[in-house]
Amino acid sequence: MASKLTSFKIAKELLLKWFNSPNAPSQGKFESYVGYIINSGNKAITTLRNALRAKIDYEELEEHKHKSAMESKLVILNSINEMESSILELKVQLENGTINLKEAEFERGYAEKYACGEFYKENKYYKEWYNEEEDAVVIDANGSRGEIVILDDLKVQFR
Repeated sequence: MASKLTSFKIAKELLLKWFNSPNAPSQGKFESYVGYIINSGNKAITTLRNALRAKIDYEELEEHKHKSAMESKLVILNSINEMESSILELKVQLENGTINLKEAEFERGYAEKYACGEFYKENKYYKEWYNEEEDAVVIDANGSRGEIVILDDLKVQFR
């Protein structure tokens, strides 16, 4: 079932490469092909939903395949969610006339890095977090000092 999602992504990538090639289609033809991708995605979602609804017959299924059967349901659900999100995004872009088929790369920020333990080592943290002259808390890992903002009677100094 994961192949439905992969096929959808590949179709988007092929269309994007065609659009950026020397033999690029006209805008109208490009938009019609985006419509085809949306329709194909909707058909794939229908197939995936039917597979998700299908009951697992544990009595006929060999015991060592029970886990795989349940895991496949999760794969199907995740594929449906991802494909629905992508189709909705394509529909909005098609309506606005601003189609972008590139897959966005998620950039991890400080919160994600901290959650994964990929942050500054403790010995690299700036220890002087308090500015006595201004009576302000310094928010900067390197300790540089700049603008002061007052939040609920607390002075916060940024770089």
